[in-house]
Amino acid sequence: MTHMSVESLPREYHMISRQRTIASVAAGAWLLLITGGLWAGGDDVSAAARLIGTVLAPVLFAWLTVALRRSGTYVDLDGVRVRGVLLTRRLRWAELHDIRVESNTEASPLFGQPATLAYAYRRDGRRIQLLYFDENQPVFQREVELVRNVWQELRGPDWAPSPEARAADARRRDRRLLIGTLGPVAVFLPFVVLLLVR
Repeated sequence: MTHMSVESLPREYHMISRQRTIASVAAGAWLLLITGGLWAGGDDVSAAARLIGTVLAPVLFAWLTVALRRSGTYVDLDGVRVRGVLLTRRLRWAELHDIRVESNTEASPLFGQPATLAYAYRRDGRRIQLLYFDENQPVFQREVELVRNVWQELRGPDWAPSPEARAADARRRDRRLLIGTLGPVAVFLPFVVLLLVR
């Protein structure tokens, strides 16, 4: 294995412009409605509440805009950093059990949501979504392979598959199978009961 993957670091994956625009417009409209409601409330809303809302709304909007720009997945020699709007998680290469691409069951093409997402699996079995590292990124599959190669190069010579992560995978598979089996039954059972009661 060559060190071409490591030489291509650092890498960053952020929300694509279209998604960021939709999120910013939605947040702006929501804040505008709240501020408008404060002013339309008449005597029921104090002048102080109006003033605070009017000042706070643009500050909150500016913070959210900057936070959305900065959030994403960062890959470097030390590991993977997943930076959300409020929290940042740091994952060292040796801590990872696997990096995988999985289907996004909640995808909505209307809002530009990707059908596949990348996840990091920690050695303790926890799964962490790699924010904005998804099929909306150009050459997504190639980027995933690059990050997997970097992980394999930098995880250390003592790395071995984690039994805890394997057990967590088995539990997740069982849970998905159970939901996949019982979900349709739970949906159709009330209809069957209604038919039988008539």
